[in-house]
Amino acid sequence: MKLRNVIITLSALLSGIFLLAALAVGLIMHFNAAPTLPPTGSEGVTVTDSATVVIEIYEGESSVAAGRRLFNASVIKSVLFWEILSRLEPEYIKTGVYQIDFPVSQTALHRILRNGKQQLLRVTVPEGATLRKTAAILEETEICSVETFLQTAGNR
Repeated sequence: MKLRNVIITLSALLSGIFLLAALAVGLIMHFNAAPTLPPTGSEGVTVTDSATVVIEIYEGESSVAAGRRLFNASVIKSVLFWEILSRLEPEYIKTGVYQIDFPVSQTALHRILRNGKQQLLRVTVPEGATLRKTAAILEETEICSVETFLQTAGNR
């Protein structure tokens, strides 16, 4: 009789573990999924078309703060899941401008921001151009302002 009770107890325990695991997997799949609403523009998030989003991660911005901005712009589905991802990963997200094809899962987006694969911009500066001419070219392509470039170039 005791063996039967042990088997029943183990069976109930395994069933409970299986149900908890299934619930955890379901929650992860739900919160990791891309949002059903299209992303909206907000500070540091630009929607270029229905399938592309440009995200800027600011220097010194924490992963949690970036996650809140992304949630407010409907780029991610859950701030809580984002914070859990940020705490589980040993690497921080990297500062920069990222062009993301939408829809994207939160884990994929977090991986992109951690790896630092930023949007690349191509600019041609003619040979022999002065700092002021280079600054004007960079401002025309909306990379940075003339003042920012000249200040940075002067801080050697």
